[in-house]
Amino acid sequence: MYRRSFTLFEIILALGVASIILLVLISGFNLSIKIYKRVKELKAFQLIDFVEIISSDVRSCYLFDKKEALNFLGSKNSLEFIAVSSLKNNLKKSDLGDLKRVKYYLSQDDRGFKNLYRREEEFFSLGGTKEKRKLLDGLVYLNFLYFDGKEWKSIWNSPEIPPQAIKIFLKLKEGESFNTFSTVIDIP
Repeated sequence: MYRRSFTLFEIILALGVASIILLVLISGFNLSIKIYKRVKELKAFQLIDFVEIISSDVRSCYLFDKKEALNFLGSKNSLEFIAVSSLKNNLKKSDLGDLKRVKYYLSQDDRGFKNLYRREEEFFSLGGTKEKRKLLDGLVYLNFLYFDGKEWKSIWNSPEIPPQAIKIFLKLKEGESFNTFSTVIDIP
């Protein structure tokens, strides 16, 4: 009987093909890690998180009667309003009530850059539960504009109605460069 086996050439060829496949997989993995680090350096995740949070907050804006002075106040770089907590937030934070006072504001750090903070506090409690969170850091500037249906305004102090849309402009320091970003949030 004659037994068939692999030749040395076939084994070397199989090892060569396997090493090429392994090299391609490792290169792809390294490339994906470099891309992830670069995107993280560009603060893209922070921007996405910021836009999701402010969109959710602004779209859940709650207005009392026309006499309430703090229904919706906006300036060039701060924004304050009363919002209804989402069910998801209420399930996670049972200590906060259904209504919350939300404020977005800037604070300057020792490097001269600005940080954007979001402060949330329970509406019906005096000195009640508060939550402060840094959303963006390394801001060069931040500008909110408010649309009344006809034109964009830099200040919103109409207690009767919220603006129809908010436009956000910001400039971030990222490494050695600066990147600008803008978006518009429609308010239903």
